[in-house]
Amino acid sequence: HLQQIRYAIMKKNLILFISFILPFSPSLHAFENNQAIYGGYIYGKIKNHKANGAIISYHYGSDIHWGMLLSLLHIKSTHQSHFIDASSLKLGTKDEHAKVSALLIGPTYRITPSLAIYAQMGPKKLKYRVDKSYSGVAVTDTIIVDTTNVMFQAGIDYSLRKNVGINLGYLHSDTESNKHNIRLNSIQLSLGYRF
Repeated sequence: HLQQIRYAIMKKNLILFISFILPFSPSLHAFENNQAIYGGYIYGKIKNHKANGAIISYHYGSDIHWGMLLSLLHIKSTHQSHFIDASSLKLGTKDEHAKVSALLIGPTYRITPSLAIYAQMGPKKLKYRVDKSYSGVAVTDTIIVDTTNVMFQAGIDYSLRKNVGINLGYLHSDTESNKHNIRLNSIQLSLGYRF
């Protein structure tokens, strides 16, 4: 008899539990794939010169709407130009090399089940080098900028399918150092896997 009472209580508790969970089941289903890993390509300009690089990102959704996006990226640029020195009238060559690495973090907000927006910021390491050489002269003038400041990114995240998404972002930073203004403007496109 005692066993029948225990069974009836368990059955009643199970029915109450199911009746409580069912109204929330669509939300739980929509939040199944709350993590994602992305890998992508960056294209843009550093100091008005063509630049490209790579980005990897990790997204974690803390609830149905809000989440956090963490990104690690590297961009580089190489440019060569020729000029005539005003004082000596000699032909010169200018080689510019720039490397940027950054770690960005920021919130995401899901507008619809398929579309989210995000904004990030974080520390950026910039290494910029200019070598000026002149025809007939063995000496090379070198300028080096090695500094750390902040980079920003804003963009959208769109789910193509349940486990596949794309991430499109705009990257920007502005650096003033040694009388050089080094501005970075780039876009990135990443493909992601949700799990």
